[in-house]
Amino acid sequence: MDFYLHVTNDDLKPQTGQYARISSTTREDYKASGGGEDVGSKDDRKEKWMDVVRELYKKAWNSDRNELISMWAKNHLK
Repeated sequence: MDFYLHVTNDDLKPQTGQYARISSTTREDYKASGGGEDVGSKDDRKEKWMDVVRELYKKAWNSDRNELISMWAKNHLK
């Protein structure tokens, strides 16, 4: 109990999800669309995925295009 009362950020372990929300784009969608960063896979999740998703969302803020949505559509709407 004492641990949980005094937990710090250094005690927390980062965890990455499978999808890039809102678009539900997966690492596999990213790679199939030409993504060049090593973001791991469904079975080998790498933290780099969070950085890539963050940057793609930031890029979409001032754009009419969201690369994550485009990647999902390219791989699921055939």
